[in-house]
Amino acid sequence: MKRNVFIPPPTFKHHLMYPVVIGHYYEFPTHRENRESGFLAQYNLHLVLRGKGFVIHEGERLELTGGCGFLYPPRAEQQYGTDEDDPWEICFVHFNAVDPLLSMWKLDSTTIFRFAGIQQVQRIFSSMFELMDTFRTGNEPHLSALVYELLLFLLKNSESLKQNNTLDQKEVIHGIADKIHDKPGFHWTSEHMAELSGYSLYYFIRLFQKIMGMKPNEYIKMSRISAAKNLLVATDLPIYEIAENVGFSSTSYFIKVFREAIETSPQVYRNIYKQF
Repeated sequence: MKRNVFIPPPTFKHHLMYPVVIGHYYEFPTHRENRESGFLAQYNLHLVLRGKGFVIHEGERLELTGGCGFLYPPRAEQQYGTDEDDPWEICFVHFNAVDPLLSMWKLDSTTIFRFAGIQQVQRIFSSMFELMDTFRTGNEPHLSALVYELLLFLLKNSESLKQNNTLDQKEVIHGIADKIHDKPGFHWTSEHMAELSGYSLYYFIRLFQKIMGMKPNEYIKMSRISAAKNLLVATDLPIYEIAENVGFSSTSYFIKVFREAIETSPQVYRNIYKQF
């Protein structure tokens, strides 16, 4: 099966990125591409959902399976294809982008990677195909945003083929972070979180900080402050009940932490935002 959808040029000329063509191939055992330098003027992103294929990079043939992908910058030489015996299923998008943005993300050279979250990738592509089934010029911002979402998702959830295990580690740490966010009032301890992760206490704390950009106790505090802000604006609960609900040991400590984080007191915050 070979599905290509070519997208009309945008009527608004200032999108950070915009798709040119999207595609979905499966059960297509003759899929091969061999493009000379300068042939394709857009970025070319391919994501393997299942099956096998290959890409030729710097003279080396790299085997790709489900959860692998590659990104070519504009005008790059391109050589890739599916395995004839176990053809890959792929989704792809050719897109234009503001050059400094991709350079900042270090995506201005050929990139080959593995990624986590195949279902999320499928959801994004399904949304793009749905928008094109009944295309309207009013869909342009949404199409642009979906390409941006896809790139951001892959930046967060991918690694070089040469790296090992970082995706599994990210999945574990992100799962614990989600649990903290869902239950900020729970009595979270480093020991309990380390036990959930399956890592030693020392390694868990180091890994959490590396992946999340902050220590576990800082993330807990941030999640509790976010939950408190929602309760302050959405409910009439007294401050002491909000402090208790989001996991602070005392009202005075909650007020102190809130003021340090938001630079105002919970009551003033409520007065400002509850009126909207």
